[in-house]
Amino acid sequence: VVNILQHAAASLRNLSVREGNDVKIAMEGGLGPLIALLSHPSTEVQLHASGAVRNLSVNDENKVKIARDVGLRPLIELLSSTVVEIQEQTVIALRNLCANTENQIKLVQEGALPPLIGMLRAFEENLQMLAAACMRNMALDNSNKVAMVETGCLPPLVACLSSNNVGVQEQAAASLRVLSGNSDNQTRI
Repeated sequence: VVNILQHAAASLRNLSVREGNDVKIAMEGGLGPLIALLSHPSTEVQLHASGAVRNLSVNDENKVKIARDVGLRPLIELLSSTVVEIQEQTVIALRNLCANTENQIKLVQEGALPPLIGMLRAFEENLQMLAAACMRNMALDNSNKVAMVETGCLPPLVACLSSNNVGVQEQAAASLRVLSGNSDNQTRI
């Protein structure tokens, strides 16, 4: 059964890359099963399901559907996966979902900040860069700016400015720029 689920998730991941298929997969009811597969015990199934959700999360209508269909909690939980590729797919999906203002707020409310802050401290530079980019998008909501600073995002973001990786530096600086747009944060930064 695991192989069948793996193949199904991989097929949807492959199909979701083609323009227009992102809408068709959602319209045909593919989001719900994909979101359910995010919690499957097989990391191979999780990897392909998170990759498919990542691809589907680019579409504006899908951003709303994924959050509405309880897709945020399983994605947040996968941020703590021991498989770097799953973490990458997941954080990119969350970054995409944060283009929607309601999703920015929901992600903070559902606990995305602690694992994202943990990612800023990861040894993998790509994870640091992606986490900082996701946090930048989350900080576009003014109420999130204060919550993010109160949760402890400043020290790891500032530490990322010293990275040898220009992408990490750029995303950390962009996050700090957005966070500094709040007057309460201006004294903290």
